[in-house]
Amino acid sequence: MEFSTVKRVHHYARDFPPGCGSNSPKTNQKPSEKPAESEKIPGFCSNSTAWRRSVPAVRSKPPIDDGVAVKIPQNVKGKALPGLGFDAFTERSAGDRKKEKVDEMKKSQNISRERGKVLEMVELFRKRCKEISMSGRGIRRINTVACAELRKEGKISNQSTLMIGAVPGVEVGDKFHYRVELAFVGLHKHYERDIDTMEWGGGRLATCIVASERHLDKMNDPNALVYIGEGGVLRRNKTGKPPDQELKGGNKALWNNKEENKPVRVVRGLTLDRRYGQKILYVYDGLYEVQTCIKKKGPSGNMIYEFQLTRCAGQPAVPWQSCRRYQF
Repeated sequence: MEFSTVKRVHHYARDFPPGCGSNSPKTNQKPSEKPAESEKIPGFCSNSTAWRRSVPAVRSKPPIDDGVAVKIPQNVKGKALPGLGFDAFTERSAGDRKKEKVDEMKKSQNISRERGKVLEMVELFRKRCKEISMSGRGIRRINTVACAELRKEGKISNQSTLMIGAVPGVEVGDKFHYRVELAFVGLHKHYERDIDTMEWGGGRLATCIVASERHLDKMNDPNALVYIGEGGVLRRNKTGKPPDQELKGGNKALWNNKEENKPVRVVRGLTLDRRYGQKILYVYDGLYEVQTCIKKKGPSGNMIYEFQLTRCAGQPAVPWQSCRRYQF
């Protein structure tokens, strides 16, 4: 039997060229093709057939989403990641960020709560002082009586003054009418002494001082203060030369602040002249650093300690001109 190389499709006949058609030899070989220079993959030889037709994408920095935690292998933490072109990420999970936000919220709530407590106590105290003054009871020291009554009723309580630095709830520039107010808000616990102290490392540190224009303290500079130490005052009904001040008690504590580099709270007492006489306004001026302490002869001929303090940076300024015009 002989087969013709003529293939019939329907009623047509078609002759194929030699080597083509259905009877041509089969082959699995692909046509050799060389990739273009721009399509070669780096790292392969020039005659390699492994190549890609798409242009390789330019590597860029992966986007950092603050809400997505980026996981970094343990062995590359703290090192530069190859191929990224910037330092390694600092791993911080979403739970950590949520905890930080909660802590900040609680802190702000605590500050608001302490601030509200201070304002409420001061308002109640001044209202009670006004009631006692208008009652005609003939009480001389209205402030101490009002404070004792409110403390007995449980409406105010002395906050602790045994701390170095700012007092929660008290802001720079707050104004106070009496020394009693300084005590129950936690600034200064003494009604008469001008240096408040606390125990610290076997000694004592000064927590707060009350400067006054009547005690030769130099208060002209809003960012500096020259404070005269305590002591060296004649007792009542005595005349002559005052005794020398000694480096003990509050003076020693304030000296220790300079040695330990610890700040001290400063309250400035402004003497305001009014029609009915002089009135002292106490203004919280913030934190100060004790720079130097000099022992020198005072105006009365006795030896005194002169402390030079500078205001700590980063605190709001106090409007002293408006404080001078303050109305009780």
